[in-house]
Amino acid sequence: MEARWTIRESDPALSHELARRLSVSDALSSILIARGIRDVEGARVFLDSRLDSLHDPFLFKDMEKASGRILHAVMKREKILIYGDYDADGMSSIALLYSLLRMVGAEADYHVPDRLTEGYGMKAQRIRQAASDGVKLIITVDCGIASAEEITLANELGMDTVITDHHEPGGELPPAFAVLNPKVSGCTYPFRELAGVGVAFKLAWGIAQSFSPTKRVSEEFRNFLLDALALVALGTVADVVPLVDENRVFVKFGLKALAASANPGLRAMLDSTGLSGSLLRANHIAFRIAPRLNAAGRMGKAHLGMDLLTTGSTLEAEKIASELERQNRRRQTIEKRIFKDALDQVSERGSRDEKLVVLSGEGWHAGVIGIVASKLADMLYRPVVLIAMNGPTGRGTARSVEKVHIYELLRRCSESLIGFGGHKLAAGFEIEAGRLEAFRAQLTGEADRFVSEESLRKCLTADLDLPLADLTLPMVRELERLRPHGERNPAPLFVSTGVRVAGRPHTFGRNSDHLAVQLVAENAFLRAVGFGMAGVAEKLDNAKEISVAYVPKINSWDGLDTLEIELRDIALDGQSLVAEDE
Repeated sequence: MEARWTIRESDPALSHELARRLSVSDALSSILIARGIRDVEGARVFLDSRLDSLHDPFLFKDMEKASGRILHAVMKREKILIYGDYDADGMSSIALLYSLLRMVGAEADYHVPDRLTEGYGMKAQRIRQAASDGVKLIITVDCGIASAEEITLANELGMDTVITDHHEPGGELPPAFAVLNPKVSGCTYPFRELAGVGVAFKLAWGIAQSFSPTKRVSEEFRNFLLDALALVALGTVADVVPLVDENRVFVKFGLKALAASANPGLRAMLDSTGLSGSLLRANHIAFRIAPRLNAAGRMGKAHLGMDLLTTGSTLEAEKIASELERQNRRRQTIEKRIFKDALDQVSERGSRDEKLVVLSGEGWHAGVIGIVASKLADMLYRPVVLIAMNGPTGRGTARSVEKVHIYELLRRCSESLIGFGGHKLAAGFEIEAGRLEAFRAQLTGEADRFVSEESLRKCLTADLDLPLADLTLPMVRELERLRPHGERNPAPLFVSTGVRVAGRPHTFGRNSDHLAVQLVAENAFLRAVGFGMAGVAEKLDNAKEISVAYVPKINSWDGLDTLEIELRDIALDGQSLVAEDE
């Protein structure tokens, strides 16, 4: 398969001028320009992110109403219910607001839905239960923007609702007392891409100001908000929102807060993942902490995650962290089985040639299919819809690729669904079994009409075309200023051509899945690793000259820093060896 690599556009003259004025390398300035940061002030804000660059929470439409209503509820000793979601973003949001409300003496409780029996979003039965329990105010986190019927019911039962959400709103907003969502029409908040926990943090900040005589919050609230950044970083990274603007600030300072956190649950999680005492990175949350917290929700035990984040007991936190580890291993076992089943269906149905893949399985675990859908979408590079059937109904999850708006495709087929929600790259829905085949045909038909072949061609977008010999340890150290990395702020990707293989490549890892190879270009001699690339080792044996796409890394061992590269693709005579192997 042809290697499709593109290099982000840059401007050498502007790059040199920006480098001079910022006192940075041309490489760093070129990357900033390629990512749309073209002026000195914008570059300084990006490179030296500060907490005082966070936006005023009262820029949110309805923030004054929301914080005022909560202040009234606290003062009048009204019962408050926080209604959230079962994923890491939702749980972090609940834990943040619950801790704050308890700190100010509120009579507060929370509800985190059971993914398997309740599903996502607000449910009428739970609203009625809240009214029966004497609740007067419901605060939603990471949900609520699509719950018009449930919030109407809450109004009828004498309860006010404050919505905090970050999902796309529908045509008509729910009749809530206040709505905090940067994506709603008329909201002047300057950043639309907050995670649910980011919106919850802004509400917490607004509440703190409401309790303070001036906009400058008291030391107690300030310390709370600084500590809460650990939860904000956790939910923000876990929800894969763009790590730009405020999200970048949240994660940069939140990682430091997480490392220093006194929260027993967070400390137990760091201990159980072997991260205590480490320099925390965003990928530690993405691949080690969040999956364990999400495992609780996926396996129908979200209460474990909430118990972990809200307990004041170190002993209890350690026990819960151990149980989460067990649940995560169970999730991995189920995931492998469903993945194999799905791959078998892909082969049987010839789905590799379809623009959109729709698969279903009786008895598939509804909490796990999202991970499998993500893996399949990445492997096949096309939207994947998986549906876990359970008798008369099924729960579906959809994952997409960069240029295909899966939420819009589902919207076109919404008459076949009981309900649905999501955004451009991920969505979920419920469906009646009798509508499954008609839905499959309609959705694949919509994809045939609106999804182009070009949008399904995988392409690596590199930041720089750089001779391998020009890569240096000081340059890579300087690139650390671009962290934290994540969605829309990935680790810098370089391309080097005219590279030779020195010696024989070899494989490593428990199952010998990974590739290690020594590369040479002019006077440069670097170790390169390619995770999951063991299949190309033999093809490199006789290769005289190759091109590589890679992320430069610093390997620190025993006090010594060495430069190496992590391969993303290898091309021989213009053809991708990695794509061919897949």
